[in-house]
This record gives sequence, structure tokens and C-alpha cells, in this order.
Amino acid sequence: MNCRILMATAALAAMALASAVAAEPGVRPAASLQLAAEDAAKFGYRIEVKSAAKATRLEFEIRNPLVDSGALADPELHRFRDKSGKDVWWVYGTHNAKENIGAAYSTDRMKTWTLVPGVLDTSTFPWAVKNRKMWAPSAMYKDGKYYLSFSSGDSHGTCDDKGISIGVADSPGGPFKSVRRDGPVVRDFVNKAVVIDQDLFMDEDAQVYMYFGGGGHCNVCKLNKDLTATVPFGNGETYIHLSQNKAFGGQYMEGPFMIKRGKTYYLMFSKGVWSNKSYGVGYSTSLSPTGPFKFGGIVLKTPDDNHRGPGHHSCVYVPENDEWLICYHAWRNGLKYRTPNIDLMKFRGDGSIEPVVITDGWTNREGPGK
Repeated sequence: MNCRILMATAALAAMALASAVAAEPGVRPAASLQLAAEDAAKFGYRIEVKSAAKATRLEFEIRNPLVDSGALADPELHRFRDKSGKDVWWVYGTHNAKENIGAAYSTDRMKTWTLVPGVLDTSTFPWAVKNRKMWAPSAMYKDGKYYLSFSSGDSHGTCDDKGISIGVADSPGGPFKSVRRDGPVVRDFVNKAVVIDQDLFMDEDAQVYMYFGGGGHCNVCKLNKDLTATVPFGNGETYIHLSQNKAFGGQYMEGPFMIKRGKTYYLMFSKGVWSNKSYGVGYSTSLSPTGPFKFGGIVLKTPDDNHRGPGHHSCVYVPENDEWLICYHAWRNGLKYRTPNIDLMKFRGDGSIEPVVITDGWTNREGPGK
């Protein structure tokens, strides 16, 4: 065999190997870390995007609870970048001290947090002000804009002034103004799902899904490009009921949250009663964002009286570290409100999620000062 044939054979083999590896979900050995990080950022760090390139690990100095100067329940963690390109971590949550959605941000490895009591322009949500109920926010960065959805009333029936509202802003700190003038984006009471606890999830095809529902039932719907309205599925239906049969092991109560690893969708949720130690977090998996789902187990539950009812969580993938963070609230002794916490969430080799170890803080810094 001559030299040209050997070179051609080697080239073809290399191309075949590259194609095979590239076809593996989530693995991009030829991509730079920058590309992996940018891809992960595009999907809100909710889809695991790996890179074979060596990374400079992000250092964290977590102190739980993150804030204790005011309530910030139902926390949703986000990683955004400011105009200079610097990472700023945000947590949005239900802020009991004011009739508004609260937030907190950190620029120092999540060691300290600055509380922002209200991020909504409430004058653009008169129906929510009327109901005096604004809770459980879910944020998203899309097409140069920041979106913040929240439950604007505890709706057990279809009505004009209760449901799920969405605001839009140029900054992660708001002020978020309603995307509609006539009320909530979702207000239909169907499949017995109480219209609360929505989660905004953008898949790799840029389709945005909204998962929502309390009272033991969960629905999913699709949203249009500017998040102002629902769009029907291929069968003409607007909502798909996900929590029927044994899809959630009979454990689903509220607070759905979607993440994705490879081809597997993990729909996580809160179980039990929000006000006591029965509250916790479980998950189910599927190969489709609309199911059917199979129950996977419980990953977060009360370890002791000082960390009661951990739940209504969110997750963020950190591509530089190849790690997942889970942010959740819990009741602590001496406090009359739920406080946000962050811990590590780990996956087993078979894709199942390990039980989360609840801590009062942790760091991944190496060397002196660790």
C-alpha cells in the first residue's frame, strides 16, 4: 500500500471517528471551552453541554442560607453576564416582605448577595396587584431580552385576572414590564392543574415550553417566540397533562423544573406540603419534553429540624466544572420564612440522580485559603 493510500485511509478513519464522537449527545471534543460555555449559556445553563477542552474551574464560596435578611422562597438560580462580560449570579424568588417578586445577585463567587426587594414594574400588572399575590418566578434570557414569569393568583378556575404572567426587561434586575395588557399569558384551568408554579424551558430547537401546575397535577404548553401567548401542539391541543398514571410515582405536588442531559429530559418537581418537613424534590425522565415520563426517585428531603421542607428548586449546569448546582429553599430554626440555599447535585453513571447532601455552605477553592 503506497503512502497516498495510507494517508487517505487515515484521513477517512479520522473523519469517521470524529463523526461518531460528534454524534454522541452532549459531547464536543473538537469544540473549545468557549463554544461549550456559549452553547450552555444559550439554553440558560439548563442543558448539559460538554467539551473535551481543559477548563479553568469556576470557584465558589457558598454560605447557606444565601440571604437571611428577608424571605426569598421558591428560588430560581441564573448565571447572566453584565456588559463587560463578567458573570453575575442571580436568584429570583417569592419575597414576602413586599408585594412583588424579589431577587438577589452576587459577583464574588456567590459568597455574598445583594438583595433586590422588587424587580417588577407592578403598574403593568394591575391584575396581580389586585390579587395581592405574586410568587414563584421563572426567568429566561432570549433574543437579547430578559423574561420573568410568575404566578399572579392562585387559580382553581379559568378567569381573566389570575394565572401566569410574564414580564420583559433589558436587564436581569428589571424593571420587568408585562408582555400583555389584558392579563396573564396562561389562565386556563385544565386537567385539574392549579395555574401556578410555572417553569420556562428552551429546548435545543429554540422552542420554549412552559411547565406548570399545583394540586398534584402538571401541564405543559408551548409559547410563541415573544412569550406573549401559547401555541397549540401538532394535535391541536394547547395543554398536555403530564402527571397522570405513575409518571411521578404519585409524588408530584407542584414546582416543576426541567433540565436536559444528552437525549434525556429530567422533569423535577416538589412533593409533599410546602409548609412542613414532608416537602422535598423528586424527578422523572423521558426522551421527549412532553413525555411520557418515568419516575426516577426522590433526591431532596428533610435531614433535620434546621433544614425543614427543602424544595421548590432550580438547577444550573456549570460547563467549566462539569457540575450541576441545585438551589432550593428550606425552613430554618429561628426564622419565620424560607431561605435559599445552593448545593451540588450529582448524577450516577446510569443517569440517575444521587440524593443531594444538604450543607450550611461549601467551597471548591484549592490551595491556601480554601
